[in-house]
Amino acid sequence: MDIDKLKEKIIRRIEETDDLGMLLDIQDIINNQSAAAEPAVTYGIESDEDIVAYTVDGKPMTRKEYVADIEGIINSNEKTIPHSEVKARMDKWVQDRLNGIL
Repeated sequence: MDIDKLKEKIIRRIEETDDLGMLLDIQDIINNQSAAAEPAVTYGIESDEDIVAYTVDGKPMTRKEYVADIEGIINSNEKTIPHSEVKARMDKWVQDRLNGIL
């Protein structure tokens, strides 16, 4: 991936997120250039065929499969529901059930 595409991808993620923690982490990295200059951890992955993760079913995933899976999620156009809305729906469902019982 070239640097311009990477920048665009990062900018797009920043613009689309509502995750304050992630934005504060990005701000910390920008303010502390030395943190961005060196990776926190160096991994010994040498090939796209190295196993780097496992599915919830225990199936091994190569680096190539893992990256493709993540990029598919990032580039997905699926509409997601914010946590607050899921919680509100669950609270309403519980309340409706309690009102039916009492």
